[in-house]
Amino acid sequence: MSRLLTISLLVLLSGCQWWQDVEVVRIEGLSDIAMSLNGMQGEVQVLVKNPNGFDIRAQEVDVNMYVGEDRIATVTLPGVQVLEARSESILVMNVQSDPGALKKLLQNQLLQLIGGNAVEFRTVGTVRGKAFGLNIAIPIESIEEINL
Repeated sequence: MSRLLTISLLVLLSGCQWWQDVEVVRIEGLSDIAMSLNGMQGEVQVLVKNPNGFDIRAQEVDVNMYVGEDRIATVTLPGVQVLEARSESILVMNVQSDPGALKKLLQNQLLQLIGGNAVEFRTVGTVRGKAFGLNIAIPIESIEEINL
């Protein structure tokens, strides 16, 4: 019985070395932007480095985009994407502006932009995935300042 306990502890302790945090290398700006009276939609790409020896399946996201304190858009994952082991992968995510967000953005930030002041865009949230049945959370955070 003590032999089984010893082996179990060794496996458990070696598991601590088994997992390494996934790193967000950079967040690419919006691309494939379509604007209409209903708002804006586009695509954002996140370059992620998976240092682990196993693939991670990104399955869902809880990510939002903000200007100042105002949420302007929601980010979704179009489908399951694989972060390959020991390599960098690009997560492609869809961006959809919130109803009325562009109007609110213009009302609140237009004078700042015209005055030459920077406007802060933030992308914040979490990508959730799985590997070997275990849930994995990858934090996403990016701050960009835009000037005219």
